[in-house]
Amino acid sequence: TVLADGANGGLSGVAPEATLLMGKVCHSFGCPSTGLVQGIEWAISEKVSVVNMSLGGMFMSEAEKRAYDRAEAAGIMVVAASGNSG
Repeated sequence: TVLADGANGGLSGVAPEATLLMGKVCHSFGCPSTGLVQGIEWAISEKVSVVNMSLGGMFMSEAEKRAYDRAEAAGIMVVAASGNSG
């Protein structure tokens, strides 16, 4: 739990003052590389600290690799689940 504020004696998260931004990069047909790149570019423009994604693909495009490298150069930590099949 990250953002819970502990109001009224409830659960408190590890970063209750953090701001959560959500961007949708997938649609009903999957997660195209172009969507992932646009999502990373949006995160960079928003000056986020962390990008968290749940991805299940086995391969990464060169465009994605460059976007992840740009995020890293901007000081953004990119965290991604690697799926359940290897």
